[in-house]
Amino acid sequence: MTDAAIHRWSSSDGVELAWHETGEGSPVILLHGLFSDAQVNWIKFGHAQRIAAEGFRVIMPDQRVHGLSGKP
Repeated sequence: MTDAAIHRWSSSDGVELAWHETGEGSPVILLHGLFSDAQVNWIKFGHAQRIAAEGFRVIMPDQRVHGLSGKP
């Protein structure tokens, strides 16, 4: 899946955090596990795309120090 938009936000302590988003409808938040990120857990194998195809807005944050989020 390549249509997941990437968004960024600066937290209160200045660390830039990233999240991926795809689909429309009721929001569903998918959290990745330790030593992973949204790309590996949800996007790469099509899980997010399948959920979005069912009519959901899929939000997948990259936790601090993971994926595209800041690594202070």
